[in-house]
Amino acid sequence: MQKNQIIQLKIDNVGMNGAGVGRYDGMAVFVKNALPGESVNAKIIGVKSHYAFALPVSTDGVSPMRRTPACPLFNKCGGCTLQHVEYRDQLKIKREFVASAMKKAGVCCDVQPTVASEKQLRYRNKMSLPVGEGKDGTAVGLYALNSHRIINCDDCLLQPEWNVKIIAVFRRFMQNSRLKGYDEKSASGDVRHLVVRELSGVLYVTVVATHEIDLGAFADILKADGMDFCLYLNVNAAKNNVILGERWKKVAGAPRAANINGFMIDVHPAGFFQVNDYIRDKIYRDVAGIVSDEHPRTVIDAYSGAGVMTAMLSRCCKRAVGIEINKQASASAHRLIRDNNVSNMTALQGDVKNVLPTLKSFSEDCAVVLDPPRGGCDASVLHTVIDFMPLSIVYISCNPATLARDLSIIEPLYEIKLVRPYDMFPMTDHVETLVLLCRK
Repeated sequence: MQKNQIIQLKIDNVGMNGAGVGRYDGMAVFVKNALPGESVNAKIIGVKSHYAFALPVSTDGVSPMRRTPACPLFNKCGGCTLQHVEYRDQLKIKREFVASAMKKAGVCCDVQPTVASEKQLRYRNKMSLPVGEGKDGTAVGLYALNSHRIINCDDCLLQPEWNVKIIAVFRRFMQNSRLKGYDEKSASGDVRHLVVRELSGVLYVTVVATHEIDLGAFADILKADGMDFCLYLNVNAAKNNVILGERWKKVAGAPRAANINGFMIDVHPAGFFQVNDYIRDKIYRDVAGIVSDEHPRTVIDAYSGAGVMTAMLSRCCKRAVGIEINKQASASAHRLIRDNNVSNMTALQGDVKNVLPTLKSFSEDCAVVLDPPRGGCDASVLHTVIDFMPLSIVYISCNPATLARDLSIIEPLYEIKLVRPYDMFPMTDHVETLVLLCRK
């Protein structure tokens, strides 16, 4: 198989980035936007040792899974890789993603149907838009698939309607201020990202700049438009792809505590918080119910973020301990404890692999909750958990591949009782998964 070769193949399933997968001479070929049941003539655009990438040239037949994408930027933007798929089929595809990862890792389990999101569009409570320079001035939008080329966007359909006004106001500010968007190649420019999170009706707006800039005019425009907001400046002068820097400055507005599952909490803009309120709350309630059934003396919540789930877990045990590496998120957890008088909860700030071993004295009759980032758990964390021999382990994952890898280490000593995918990210190829393991 060679680049630019035209091949014919039948699409059998959906793989990475929502591409249709077919086989040609025994090699997997990922065809952009193709769907199962379709036969395509495809042009090879890249060849690896065991697979290839292709673009469809022509298609014979239309898959019953196919629908017309709602967004005009679907073929340009890299965000909504499954927007051309009927929602019921998106749920099936994501279940198969999890089942396939488990099978590949040699993990034997039954995977439940994917829990649907209440909303399929307008569900995100947070947006992060890169800012650069284009032919027509400042570019504000989303990256094209597998690139850092910015696609201008006036309305992302995954964001609530407030994103339209925020983007328009920000463009106006950039035009009037003479500030320049960031150029990654030359590491030049003033503004790198616009990040917005909504909590209880308040918009927490962060402008990420390469140096200290005056955001007073931006605050004035936000006020004039009647928005309930809190504006921050974040300075990130590093020559890398990390969005946020270490320096923060509150410019205008006042943070306001939000009620999340019965706990009043304020989340710093740098703190992690799940983007889909409905699925987040569903997972939190499910985890609390599962752990409660195990009647643990102590619950250790590793990678605990702002501490909401730790607080919920404190209701079903004598002691709940959260571990979080992010300083701002850990500070939010401490404020949650104070403001809600959660006397049996402790929030520890630090790397899980360093902090967890210090909790050995709490390991008797304990339950451990693992909610790591996409890279999964460090091997040392898994071995520490196994050494604790908790009554149960609850693992929440946003990456089926690393989840399956980690479960293959735990499984010899623990029985997998539950594997349940959740559609945290409708219209994308990402899936959240909850796993319950009990001591054999």
